[in-house]
Amino acid sequence: MRSRAFGWSMAWCVAVPALAHAQWLPEWSSADPQSADMHDGRMIDVLADAHGRSVLLTEWTHANRSGIALRMWEADGRLAWRYDERLVLSEGVAWSGDGRLAVFGVFDEVAGARVLDAASGTLLHTCTWPRGGMPAPSVGAGRRSGAVSSQGHLLHVSLPNRDVLVSRCDAGGLSLPEWRWSSGFATLVTPTIVPTADGGAVVTAAGGIGEGFVTVRFGAGGDVVFVDREFGDLGNPLGLPAVAVDAAGAVLVAAEPESSAGVHRGQVWKIAPAGLRAWTRRIAIRDPLDAAHLFAGLIVSADGDAFVAPFGVRVPGGFRVVRVQGGDGHVLSDTTAGRIDRIEAMARSAGGRMLVAGSRSAGFGNPSESGFAEFAASGAACRFVPPLGLRDDGRVASAPQGWIVAGIRLPGAGIASAIVVHRFEAGGPCDIVMGTGFDDGFDAVPASVMTPR
Repeated sequence: MRSRAFGWSMAWCVAVPALAHAQWLPEWSSADPQSADMHDGRMIDVLADAHGRSVLLTEWTHANRSGIALRMWEADGRLAWRYDERLVLSEGVAWSGDGRLAVFGVFDEVAGARVLDAASGTLLHTCTWPRGGMPAPSVGAGRRSGAVSSQGHLLHVSLPNRDVLVSRCDAGGLSLPEWRWSSGFATLVTPTIVPTADGGAVVTAAGGIGEGFVTVRFGAGGDVVFVDREFGDLGNPLGLPAVAVDAAGAVLVAAEPESSAGVHRGQVWKIAPAGLRAWTRRIAIRDPLDAAHLFAGLIVSADGDAFVAPFGVRVPGGFRVVRVQGGDGHVLSDTTAGRIDRIEAMARSAGGRMLVAGSRSAGFGNPSESGFAEFAASGAACRFVPPLGLRDDGRVASAPQGWIVAGIRLPGAGIASAIVVHRFEAGGPCDIVMGTGFDDGFDAVPASVMTPR
């Protein structure tokens, strides 16, 4: 069900004047009041387009009902439209071309994608495909089970009977021949898919004990170009893999295989377009005995360098960005700032800056809250977003006009939960005092550039 929001009466929006050398404040903030009754909501995804519009996808439960809430905001902060629907599982949202959006999920117990008109939120058609394998991995952490190919086809990966199955449909909703690779694995979980420029796609997933991580590249015709295996020391995959493709068609993967000491080991590796391993690089992680951490993002720059956001190496950790040189895999920079419990997501602007979303608990019995830190294109720590009162699953995206920061507002005395979006400029000076506004749960320690390992 969709509804159109006209004018400013359907959402509050506050424009904030810029303050030089002070707290980094949003240019505007807006919330959807209709989302206030959606209890136990969680952020799934946020995207921004070339015009600065942003779309937010959340899941919610209320009175034994569950569903999605999709919201589109204009570049000036006006709420454009709402789309709500009951479903079982949400798997993310993607721009599908020609002014359309694709929402991936399980609708009425059928896996598929709803294709909407991005201007109005009107449902155009539905693609359906077989449901199989494990639930979708974490969206916004470098992992997606749905994507749009360079030809405008919708792609969805699942793992029925431990096969890698890519279901497809064209822009009009017509089903296309599926792509399949039979793994022969005893276990195969947490698939993620990214499209390639030639019309194909790359899928990576984690096997079971002794089976390691696997990366499969499909050509535009569904042929298997290569299969890459990463066993680490013991063959046991720990954590979820993230994957990206650079401008030359090479594939980069970040994951945590088990080390010979039986603990997590961060690792990034590069696979040439034809399937040869270019290099493998170990990345220090916060606490190798902590099974709760992941790489929260993997982004490849235009020059081929890889940026990853693992946990900081200090307890309780911090916002952290590691830059790995694309040519030979050596670490160019490794920067940690602030104090957080978990990194959730990251985004990169056209100018090269990065925004990392993390969360930290406010203490026993109190909900965790999201925090956000910006890093310069060089990888150096830049500035913090002041606390916004968002739940611990905040998401970030880059728009031409600045950063989109989205989340679900924490309820409090006289304050109802709501879907909230903020826009921050992304080109300001990095000389704003580190830690400003982070006294409550996000107190900062001095930024540090650590020795590559």
